Amino acid sequence: MKPKRGEIRSLIKSFRYAFRGFYSCVRTERNMRIHISVAAAVTYLGAVFGLSRIEWSILLLLFGAIFTAEGLNTAIEALGDGQSEGYSKYVFIAKDVAAGAVLVLALVSAAVGALLFLKPENFAKFFEVVRNIPMVLGFVVLIALGICFVFIGIPSIKKGKKL
Repeated sequence: MKPKRGEIRSLIKSFRYAFRGFYSCVRTERNMRIHISVAAAVTYLGAVFGLSRIEWSILLLLFGAIFTAEGLNTAIEALGDGQSEGYSKYVFIAKDVAAGAVLVLALVSAAVGALLFLKPENFAKFFEVVRNIPMVLGFVVLIALGICFVFIGIPSIKKGKKL
């Protein structure tokens, strides 16, 4: 059965809205930029240390889970802020619980990352990497770009319009 033209347009629109929501979260939420920067650094280290397919799969699942949790946290905060005038105990609790859930996932992800990277064979490789000046410089540049990304952010694509 061939999809109707309206169904395809509707699907394209839904993807456009999803990308716009992700972009909005990246642009407005410092914590999302932190998660993305850490994911970039971990990806670089994963390439340097030659992670296995299973290890890459685990990292990708953790990256997706963190980005999703931060997006849901942002959505909960936006809904709470938009629905309450002044202080609301329930909005306060919802926002704190959502932020706490992201924190727990980030801590668990860091622990899993430590288990993936802190293996005896990686200790020997670490000293090889440290002696490789281009690899070290690449990592330093990546960290510097990540810090700029976190604190400066990204400008809006449409000048004068906010998402």
